[in-house]
Amino acid sequence: CFGTLAQRSPESCATIHALLSYARKEALRFFDVNIRQSYYSKELIASLLEEANVFKINDEELDLIREMFSLSEDEDTACRQLVERYSLRYMILTAGSRYSSVYTAADKSTILTPKVEVADTVGAGDSFSGAFVYSILAGKSLREAHQTAVGTAAFVCTKEGAWPAYPI
Repeated sequence: CFGTLAQRSPESCATIHALLSYARKEALRFFDVNIRQSYYSKELIASLLEEANVFKINDEELDLIREMFSLSEDEDTACRQLVERYSLRYMILTAGSRYSSVYTAADKSTILTPKVEVADTVGAGDSFSGAFVYSILAGKSLREAHQTAVGTAAFVCTKEGAWPAYPI
């Protein structure tokens, strides 16, 4: 799992690329773009997309990426263009309190975000990512993995802090 923010220094950038060079071809290489301040460029994002086979982005970041990479104005088409252009196994689009979609070359899962009493959104995105990856590695279907990710992120939002105690 890697993103643009961790690429701020030459040392961490080199380290991440070195680690990625050792990843097996079939391993999930999860790129969570996390566009923040000025710590990104088209070149950096393109190079990380070449390394990734899973790409997670939110709706606001997609607007920026659409313009940057000359993608369709239509959200669905833009996501499908990214899947095809970069041979992604999974493309995850989150839209906060509205919905999320997960794309593959042949499928799409869209789930509305559950309505919960939000205490804190910190950690929701990372918990979504972790639950999705775990579920895929455990053999769940796309829809099941997506549902687990959505439910986990919603649960995290109901608690203070990024590391709530999970029910067993």
